[in-house]
Amino acid sequence: MNPLVSVADGKVTRMDEAQVSARVLAALEVLPADPTDLTNMLLSETDRDALLLGAIKPETGLLARHISAMLDSGRESFWRERIGSILRGGGASFLPAHCGNFPRALLQVWDAPPFLFCQGALARQDSRSLAIVGSRRASFQSQAAAFEIAQELATAGWEIVSGLAIGVDTQAHLGALQGGRTTAVLGSGLDKVLPSENLALARDVAESGALVSQFPPGSPGTSTTFLRRNRTIAGLSTASLVIEAEARSGSRHELECAISYDRAALLWEPVMARMSWARDLVESGTANFVSSVDDIVAVVESRARQ
Repeated sequence: MNPLVSVADGKVTRMDEAQVSARVLAALEVLPADPTDLTNMLLSETDRDALLLGAIKPETGLLARHISAMLDSGRESFWRERIGSILRGGGASFLPAHCGNFPRALLQVWDAPPFLFCQGALARQDSRSLAIVGSRRASFQSQAAAFEIAQELATAGWEIVSGLAIGVDTQAHLGALQGGRTTAVLGSGLDKVLPSENLALARDVAESGALVSQFPPGSPGTSTTFLRRNRTIAGLSTASLVIEAEARSGSRHELECAISYDRAALLWEPVMARMSWARDLVESGTANFVSSVDDIVAVVESRARQ
């Protein structure tokens, strides 16, 4: 169903993008549970009609009933005004989970976010994608590897996904832009690009790929939002590759998310083979060491045949 059209009691109601986004963000504010519960409500036609239209049916869930009752026009008006400049002047789009353009790969994971804000154009739904992540303080050799891998795979038509951080992420985006497309996933609102040093890179990414955020406009980056961002990076990707990372790191968290989603988990052997946590993952059979683009492709293709 088109996200801007809802049907309740036989009546067709058309809602523009600003109305839908304001209603969903208002619902997120009063949600007494995990954001994934809002995702599930949007994917249920009955609960979605309750959220977007206030149409309560006998089969409407208790949580959807509660949120529908809690919504107020003032809250929606606030978000409609806040979002308007981003959707109209900023060239961004709002993709709720029930929208046909919402990434299918992300929708397949158990904790998909209820919406994405996107500036630019998302990759084709059938594209192969690789998340490349690593330390902000990675060595020159590791950053060079991230650039070269991203460039070669992007040239071959892969989508490169990363988090716009300094270090490995930056080089992955830059390499991908040399060869094709890339998606940058933010841990803040779309209007609060972090780090500020990468504002120009964010604009370049949006011009030829996609800049995405699962957070409302104005949201600051926090330790919690960056952890949630890591899950989205993994969910968008066919496979995840850690170039260089310590045992306690966001990159390890992203890789563990990929494993929990049954996606290919890859570790750059020239660097990661010396890390005990990486060796443990490989020895347990949950991750693979790779040392070339050919290795990456071979692992992904092998899993696709299983």
